[in-house]
Amino acid sequence: MDPTLYKAAMRGNIGDANFLLADHLKRDEENGYQVTPKGNTVLHVAALYGHSHFAAEVLKITPAMLCCQNKKNETALHIAANEGHTEVVLVLLARIEDHNIKEKFMRMMDAGGDTALHKAVRSQHLDMVKLLVKEDPQFEFPPNHAQETPLYLAAESGFHDALINILESCKKPTYAAGPSNRTPLHAAVIQEHRDCIRSLWRWNKPLCEEPDLWGWNSLHYAVKLGLEDVVSDMLRWKKSLVYLPAGSENDWTTAIHIAASEGDVNMINKLLYHCPDCWDMLNSNNQNALHVAVLNNQDEAVCFLLDSDECDNLVVDPDSDGNTPLHLLAASGNHVPELINHPRAKKMSFNKQNQTPLDIALSCTATTKKVSGRTFVFQILVATDSI
Repeated sequence: MDPTLYKAAMRGNIGDANFLLADHLKRDEENGYQVTPKGNTVLHVAALYGHSHFAAEVLKITPAMLCCQNKKNETALHIAANEGHTEVVLVLLARIEDHNIKEKFMRMMDAGGDTALHKAVRSQHLDMVKLLVKEDPQFEFPPNHAQETPLYLAAESGFHDALINILESCKKPTYAAGPSNRTPLHAAVIQEHRDCIRSLWRWNKPLCEEPDLWGWNSLHYAVKLGLEDVVSDMLRWKKSLVYLPAGSENDWTTAIHIAASEGDVNMINKLLYHCPDCWDMLNSNNQNALHVAVLNNQDEAVCFLLDSDECDNLVVDPDSDGNTPLHLLAASGNHVPELINHPRAKKMSFNKQNQTPLDIALSCTATTKKVSGRTFVFQILVATDSI
């Protein structure tokens, strides 16, 4: 692009003693529009720097430049929306009198599938979001090539005001099939944006039932992250959510297992409060919550489960390999006296390898020469077995 023309666009200078914008643009119409290395026209440059008066003058002389796209397929509208220059956007939209043409212009996508609204949300420009949504409330604003809708972007970034505006002003905001098949509620929960969670929850409660690519719904993530208030809201709405598996057909877990793996005693207690019978749920390996707590060395969760009368039978439950939680404890070498000394633990169950927890502890101690947690478990199991 001619340096004089480029500098004029940067500064918003439409003409002076040494420069007249109209002369340059008329020559360009005959010879092709001048562009920067990124393919930006003089209108793109004016939009980038927020010069609405300059943009208006450009469009008065060369209206066809309005829909010109740079090398990323961005129009001047994309650029202005990304920068938050509302006055420039108003100038651009004012040049189109036909409503259908205006809609088509506003819905143009760049090389990544972004509309101007995507740009405005990602750049956190609330006034721009309000303007664009008001101008085209009928548009569903579908996902870009990364499967992100403007609603998803607002939820993921915690841009609550934009999220509210989209929900209240758009007639049919698109919300499903986000990245990794996640909904905006997934995104808000994972990023722990509570305002966005509450608004999405009030707007569309069934979103919490939708699984992502890995088979996890929003409740599963809320449990993992310890969002007790969110979990309570979901379970008050539908208690059956707690029984939905998280994972694939052959490898899945449940909410109580997730809480146990995190060692989150408060969350375990919250789940049992809403759904008292979820304590005996099994995962795809036929393991209960106590198995999982032992495997993840979550001693506090182990003790909590053992202290609950309802969970008394967890100690002797065998998994798919026939291992009880005590078998797993013996293999881990960890020392949890509450489990070792539990009355039910005195029943020396055999797994599918015909081993008792004592056998496992013995085989483990045979491979080490130093006294460790594992040998200590062995000593305790020997003492327990002799009672």
